[in-house]
Amino acid sequence: MDAELTDISPDSSSQGRGLAHLLLQQCSRRGWSLGVIESLTGGGLAAQIVSVPGASDVFRGGLVSYSDQVKISLAHVDPQLLALQTPYCAAVAQQMALGAAELLEGDVCISTTGVAGPGPDRGIGAGTVYLGLAYPGVEGVPQRCATKLEITGSRNAVRSQSITAALEWALQVLTGQ
Repeated sequence: MDAELTDISPDSSSQGRGLAHLLLQQCSRRGWSLGVIESLTGGGLAAQIVSVPGASDVFRGGLVSYSDQVKISLAHVDPQLLALQTPYCAAVAQQMALGAAELLEGDVCISTTGVAGPGPDRGIGAGTVYLGLAYPGVEGVPQRCATKLEITGSRNAVRSQSITAALEWALQVLTGQ
C-alpha cells in the first residue's frame, strides 16, 4: 500500500475528492480493489477517484458504458431486462456493477446509470439516477445493491451530484452506516 494513500488527508476544498479518499482507504484496509462502470457520469466518477494520490494501489479501472450494447457486451447486462425496463432501473445498475467487477477482476464496483437531461429519455424523467454496488459477501458470494436518486438541476448538476452521491453511498454501504 502506498504511504500517500494512508497519510494524506482529504482535500477539504472538494467533497468528492474527500469521499473518494475515504472510500479508497476503506477498500485498502480490507485488501479490496475498486472499479467503476459509468453511464450518465461518463467517466467523472473514475476521474474523481484517480484524483487521489495513491489511488492506483486500490483502483483497478473503469468502463464508460453509455450505450445499451456496451452494457450488454462488456458488463453482461441482460438484453431482455434492458428491453423491458430501460437502462434506468435498479436491476440494471446491479447487473452493471456485477459484470464490471468480474471484467475488471475487482472486489468492489460502483455503477451509475440514469437520465442527466435536459429532458426525459424512454419515459424516464431527467434527474432519475440509479447507483449500483457489487462487493464481497459472506463465503465469497458477491453482494449487490442499488439505490435510486431524484436530482434536480441542470445536466451538469445531475452528473456532478451523482458522482458525489455514488462515493458517499458506496462508503456508507461498505462501512455499514
